[in-house]
Order: sequence, then C-alpha cells, then structure tokens
Amino acid sequence: MHEILTLQFGPQANYLGTHYWNTQESYFTYAGQADSPIDHDVSFRAGIGADGHDTYTPRTLIYDLKGAFGTLRRENALYEVQQGGEPDGEWGGATGTELPRLTTETSALMPFERWRTGEEVFAGLDREEDLLDRDLRPWLEECDCLQGVQVWTGWDGAWGGFAARYLERMADELGKGSRWVYGLGGGRGRGLRERRVEAEAAVLSMVAFQGSASMVLPMDGCPGVLPRYVRVDAGSRWHTGALQAALVESVSLPMRLRVAEEGRASSDGFEATLGNDGKRTVVGAGLSVDEDLSEGHEQTNARVANGFTNGYHHEDEEDGPDKLDIDFFPDFTISPEPNNTNRTRPRPHIFSTTTTLRGNWASLIEPATASSARTSTHHCPLLFPLLSSFPPIFAFQSQPKKLAIKARLETSTAVATKIRELEGVARRVLEVEEREALGDVLGALAGEYEEGWSDDDEAEWDDD
Repeated sequence: MHEILTLQFGPQANYLGTHYWNTQESYFTYAGQADSPIDHDVSFRAGIGADGHDTYTPRTLIYDLKGAFGTLRRENALYEVQQGGEPDGEWGGATGTELPRLTTETSALMPFERWRTGEEVFAGLDREEDLLDRDLRPWLEECDCLQGVQVWTGWDGAWGGFAARYLERMADELGKGSRWVYGLGGGRGRGLRERRVEAEAAVLSMVAFQGSASMVLPMDGCPGVLPRYVRVDAGSRWHTGALQAALVESVSLPMRLRVAEEGRASSDGFEATLGNDGKRTVVGAGLSVDEDLSEGHEQTNARVANGFTNGYHHEDEEDGPDKLDIDFFPDFTISPEPNNTNRTRPRPHIFSTTTTLRGNWASLIEPATASSARTSTHHCPLLFPLLSSFPPIFAFQSQPKKLAIKARLETSTAVATKIRELEGVARRVLEVEEREALGDVLGALAGEYEEGWSDDDEAEWDDD
C-alpha cells in the first residue's frame, strides 16, 4: 500500500494541513464516477465510526497549543459512543477532512517562540507519557508497507525545537527511513528582536534535522518575490498556508498515485535523484502556476514527461531547467547587508531536480544542465482544484476552477549560498560556546553543494 504518515506541528503546519486535506477529499470519487488516479489508502485509513458508518481518516498526527483548536472538541461527534477495548493512544477515523479522534495539545503557558522552549516542552511531555508509544506507534503498526513520514512544522520558532526532538526520538527508535521535513516559515518578524529569534531558531532547526531527516525543505510563508498572478496577504496564515499547500500537495502527488499511473514515484526514488547518497539533504522548492492547460496546448508524451520513473533519463543536455515563478527558499538575513542590495549572483550550478507537471504544459521535456544533472519529471493530468475553502491567492482573468502546476525540488549551488547565509547568522546570534560548533556544521553542509564542479563551469554560465 506504501502509506505516508503525516505529522503536523504548530499553527502554520495546521493551516497548510487544512488546505492539503481539503484538497485530498476533493479527489474522492463515488458511484458512477471515473476512478481517481489517486490511491487514497496512501494518505487515509479506513475504519468504522461509533454509529457503524464507514469512515476514512487522514493518516496524520496534529500537535498544537491549547486554544489553537478553537471550538474543535477532543473527540468529535463520531466518537462520543464508548468503544470498548480501544487503546488510549489509538485514533479512530473521521470522514473526509474532519480531524482525527485525538489531537495532542501542548499546554505550555510561557511564550512559545524560542526554539529551546519547544525542546523543553517536548522533553516534559515525553517524560509524562511516552509520546511515540502513545501517539505514533499505533499508526505505524497498522501500516502494511510504510513509504515514509512527511513532517510539516514551523521551524523558525519553538515548534522547530519540539519537532526536532520528536524526530530525534523517531530516529533512535526506528532507525533510518524516509522522513521529509517541510520547515515552514509563517512570514518574517516585524522587529529586529523577532527576526533574531527566528534566525536563531532556523539555525538550530537546520542543524538538528540533519541527523533525523532524509530530506529537509525550507519553505517561506510569503516569498519576497512573487509573480503578478499571486496575491498573498503575508499576515494571514490562511493565505500563506494555502500557497505552501499548493507546493506540498503537488510535490507529493507522484507518491500518492495508483500503481498503474505512469507518473507514479516514491519518496525513496526522489531521494535517490536528489540526495547524492544522502549527503545533500537540504533541497530548494519552486512553483509555477497557470490556468487550466487542458486545451490549446501541447499534449503529453508520457514516456518522455515521466523521465526517470518511466525509464527515460535526461542527461548531458545543453541548457538548464526553466526558472520557476516562485522560489520558496527563505531569506535568512536579519537585516539588509550594506552595499549589497544590487548585487547580482551568478547563475547556480544545478546538481539534480525532480519536477511534477500537472496539466499539459507547453514544454514537457525538462532539459538538464550542461554538467549532467540528474533529473526526473513526473506528469499527471490531474489539475489542482480551487475549492471554496481556498483563498483567492491565484488571480487569473478567466477565473478557472482548476490550475495547472509545475512544482520542482532542486539541489544546486544556490542551496549552498543559503546555507552559508545561515552560517553567517549562526556566528552572529548564537552564544559563544555553540556558535563555532554549529557554524562548522553548517559550513560542512554547504560544502556538499560546492564540491564536484569547477570555476570553469561558472565562467561558462557568465558567458551566456
């Protein structure tokens, strides 16, 4: 079945999750409708509610502070009837996107913003009740063949510390596995103090996740440069979570397709393309969005479009992949550097990419770079639905109900630049006793994206 289990930590992750699970529910088909290309069992589990009705529950664990759940009760109406013999730690199912039976509320009363606070809260809860045994293990044990775990967490605050220690426990208990961490930013702090707190947390999160995550995807809530068709209120989690959900849902789409679908891929397969034998765990994420491309555009050549997974591997091409409209990699600088605002950076050297194409994009063959980058492209005709619950962040004149999306993960020297940026932050904001150690870790990590190519390659790009 190749299940994917999702862990959601904090408000930004849970806004993203609301949009993500609403989108998943929209893919369900019923009697008389054509089968969906999505294998729903990957992300949902079947069950029976207290009233005897069949239920379908997201395979997700949701963590947030008390009060963040609003009027949501700990047990919803489907589970008010006692079910004898059910372990305390096991969740029952809920229909569609209703939240599962148990949601975990952390009860910290102190301001929940500093990374170390999240660490301490996790340690306290884990001492009182073994969180993995209580929450996680029942879900893992019912999986037939776990594909991996995707973790959505705020990482520039206390939730980064909480999630880091949670994954550390997972790694200690379960060993290696496919664990993707989406490090979510919710928008930059308004003042210098807030930005320093966020920057320190980002440093600690980046370092901590290196030992427990197989892939780390830093994602800004509202990237600084956006195309005209994107209209996001940076102060609204409903908006920023929706933009992040469009990327996350599209990136993971190949992992949720049925076996017969040509665009299908696995998280392990993505890691094999991107990871350089596990040495490059940090990847950049990008997105382009267009109106429904079902008519008047080039039709898909499935064998070519689904490159690596379908047996066609793009290598030794002359040009790099096209630049996408939205780059989600956060800006880690605390304040603008003097005399640096107009600096132009050289074109990055690309090591590897994975691209998901939704809809009939005019250019379905993604060329690799001149340095023989590994690329894989996965096509699915299923468009991204614009539901009534989704905010109007994509503004197109035709007001389409569905959108074509091109989503890409990438390892390149641009990642090294961002990590070096974070290394500089570490040496500025951390305490003396840890700044050198963590700075060295980040420096070594950046080095993995700077080796294996020469300055001559850079000169070739500059001559273009």
